[in-house]
Amino acid sequence: MTTTRLDGAVPPPYTEIVKFRLLLTAAVGLAAASPAARADDAQAIVAQIGGLKAAARPYVVLRRFVCATSGASPEDLESDLKEARAVFAACGVDVRAEDAQVIASDYGSRASCQLGNDRDLKTLTADQAELFARYAGGDSPDALRVFYFAWRTGPQGATTSGTSFPAEFVRREKGDSAEARLAVGAVVVFHRARRFSGSRFVLAHEMGHVLLDDSTHRKDDGNLMRDWDVGSKLDKAQCLTIRASPFVRRDN
Repeated sequence: MTTTRLDGAVPPPYTEIVKFRLLLTAAVGLAAASPAARADDAQAIVAQIGGLKAAARPYVVLRRFVCATSGASPEDLESDLKEARAVFAACGVDVRAEDAQVIASDYGSRASCQLGNDRDLKTLTADQAELFARYAGGDSPDALRVFYFAWRTGPQGATTSGTSFPAEFVRREKGDSAEARLAVGAVVVFHRARRFSGSRFVLAHEMGHVLLDDSTHRKDDGNLMRDWDVGSKLDKAQCLTIRASPFVRRDN
């Protein structure tokens, strides 16, 4: 049975706690023993305590691709990463990122780091399909792919600050084609549009859709998954779902 704290974090394994307590008890007893006993056993007890493994913190890996004229700077990427780390730390999940790659803006007929809008929700646009195929999982199939573009084309493109492709949304709206499957786990930040929204949590919000495997929004104040006035809070149930996501890694 796994014990979960109210913040959704899982404490170290029970067996590790028991081992530590037993060794600590032995150390206390050793302190009261004779100098000879302390000399004989102290080094062994210290070695055993040092050998106990802390519970590995689960984490998410981001592979970041920055369209050349998106306007997103290294400082913007670092700020987004910092905010995402702070948000998901409340669930006991770390966020790590590979070095960002600069990519060209030649998708479909777009030449200015705009990404096509999937108007009918049923099919991927040509530039979306090309983008996700070109930058598929590679050596890190369980990493989240984060793309920085300038704008989204189509209705409300100037005010859409991000989009994402959780698995349930892709299966429901786009079917199970090979082309659609390449979209799963993709996150897009529209950098020039999000500058007008003023939200610091665009990346974390879109990551939340993927990690929760849910394309819907919440209404409770301050929650990360509101559709407007986005906050940074995640409740216990959300944290448990995030920790169970196939995109969350655990080192043995």
